[in-house]
Amino acid sequence: MAIIDRREIEFDEKALISVIAGSLQRAQAIGLPALRPTSIGFDPQANTMRVEYGTQPTVSLSSAHLGAFLVSYCVRARIPVPRGADKNIRIQSGSVVLAFNTHFADPLGAW
Repeated sequence: MAIIDRREIEFDEKALISVIAGSLQRAQAIGLPALRPTSIGFDPQANTMRVEYGTQPTVSLSSAHLGAFLVSYCVRARIPVPRGADKNIRIQSGSVVLAFNTHFADPLGAW
């Protein structure tokens, strides 16, 4: 028997636009232009997110690049992120979810 702590942080389109717009220098490091996005599209089958900029070309981000960017944002925004947890990212039809699973050893006997 094990103890597992599961946590999720979900970002919808509006939140993702704000996160990117507030982190333009870091956004450039993952291949985005230093501009505020106009919209976000989600492709769960391809596990990617499309970032649209009006007249600029659309940029597609893989979940790997996006995950590191969002974890970094959470740390800066003081959103608790469990250390030592297994991290996973899910791109859904209307949001991106950071999932954390922390596994604890077997309990040391009954109360």
